[in-house]
Amino acid sequence: AGHLAAPVTSCRSFFTPCAYYVGSPTATGGAMPCTWSLTSGHLPSGLSFGPDGTIAGWPYFALAGSDPIVVTVTDATGTAAQATVTLAVP
Repeated sequence: AGHLAAPVTSCRSFFTPCAYYVGSPTATGGAMPCTWSLTSGHLPSGLSFGPDGTIAGWPYFALAGSDPIVVTVTDATGTAAQATVTLAVP
């Protein structure tokens, strides 16, 4: 239990197109288990976002640049926190 926070720097944010990527944001505090959702923004084509927060897949047709996404984590008591994560293609 306690305060639930979703840090914005906890997800590996750089990936290479056509190479397998896996990363996930982390939350601190709260009551386990936690579920994650993609609140706004779009993942590059080929990546998926799972309820455990995992971002994984083979990104393709990704252009150089960065796109912010907003993720929401909700703990077992219904407490939620949001964070903006920027995924960048070098």
